[in-house]
Amino acid sequence: MPAPPDRPSGTVEHYNAFVLANWKRNLWLHVADGVFYSVGIALAQPETILPGFIRDTAEVAGLSAWANRLVGLLPLVMVSCFIMPQLLTAKLAEGRALLKGPLLLFALLERLPWLFMGAVTAMVTRGHPVAAIYLFMGLMFVYQFDIGLVYPVWQEFVAKTIPVRRRGLLFGIREGIGGVLGFVVLLVGSPLVARLAYPANYGALFAGCFVALMISYTPLFFLKEAPAPIERVSRSMRDHFTGLWSVVRADGALKRYLLCRCVQGVSMVAAPSFFAMRAVSVLGAAEAAMLTVKLAMVTMLARAASSLLVGPLGDRVGYRVVLAGGSFVSAAAITTALLAQSVWGFYLAYALATISHMSFWLGRGNYVLELAPLERRPSYVSIDHLVGLPFVAAPFFGGWMADSFSYTLPFAAGIILALAAGVMFASTADPRRTMRSDIVA
Repeated sequence: MPAPPDRPSGTVEHYNAFVLANWKRNLWLHVADGVFYSVGIALAQPETILPGFIRDTAEVAGLSAWANRLVGLLPLVMVSCFIMPQLLTAKLAEGRALLKGPLLLFALLERLPWLFMGAVTAMVTRGHPVAAIYLFMGLMFVYQFDIGLVYPVWQEFVAKTIPVRRRGLLFGIREGIGGVLGFVVLLVGSPLVARLAYPANYGALFAGCFVALMISYTPLFFLKEAPAPIERVSRSMRDHFTGLWSVVRADGALKRYLLCRCVQGVSMVAAPSFFAMRAVSVLGAAEAAMLTVKLAMVTMLARAASSLLVGPLGDRVGYRVVLAGGSFVSAAAITTALLAQSVWGFYLAYALATISHMSFWLGRGNYVLELAPLERRPSYVSIDHLVGLPFVAAPFFGGWMADSFSYTLPFAAGIILALAAGVMFASTADPRRTMRSDIVA
């Protein structure tokens, strides 16, 4: 087995040999991390469990009239806090030959807020529900900020350790197995959680999330990394930010992609978190409350099935097709949620929304990695997320429209915008045709 190059200027041949000799080991370690991470997030899903916690806590606090806006505020907090630190860690990732040390530090910080989330839910929510909402949003701020710190480092680490045409396979396997295990955990655990009175039910879910995320942390220690055979340049912060603007101005393919990204972002005026809220208005509060964990189970099954399809499909035909398909499926999900009159209608809506989400999650990251030059991949990743920042307010405005008028208005707007995004993604360039082909990862 080749030894890792001892400096960033190692030959391309040596680097490629090291990556190819270790990619299967690294793939299964990444899978182990992702599987247990998926199990953890299954217990605290942003689309089902977290809106349910906000809805129930708002009701106890006498804030039911604000429930939709609070649910709409959740993705705003999550996405904006996720994006903010990425430009800083993109600079770090581009200036270092090896990234395992920062990855381990940031990944640990990312997991700790769930320990406090469980404690807050258990100790504060019943007696001080308004304070619990503030603390919940604050901890979500910290959690998403920590994810923003780790994400450019983690994605560059994946790009360095997994060959280009095996990345879809990696994400397909990890999300597929993680989805099935998440479903099993919810299936076994839901009767136990159902016996717990509010807020102990949510406290148990958040504590289980923390345990699973800490198990997922262990495989990161055993990953093998080699310095890429390209020059790593440590820029000043000013030069880094100036360089980002120059990248956007110079790369026409990136600008076209970012325009598609913006249209798709605005379509989140009909975010999946509102599907559960509409289920309450259609089915009644009692039946909808029993539906929360079941919808989470449907989401995990759809996540498992769709990732096994979407990942290999992207490896084979490219991620432009995946992004276009995800937009059309998103339109179908919103339409289904708008027209649903039964439990099964909402099951289908969540299944379609999950397929769409996995298409975007797998598609955007891999599309940008293939579009970017090797020495600027972390910057391209952070630009991708930064451009979406103004549009994270879309769910909040969707909640305002639903509260002020009805669900028809934000859902109709979401359908039109998702269809437009699908057409636009289908007409973008395929970066795989122009990417550098002499380096395998």
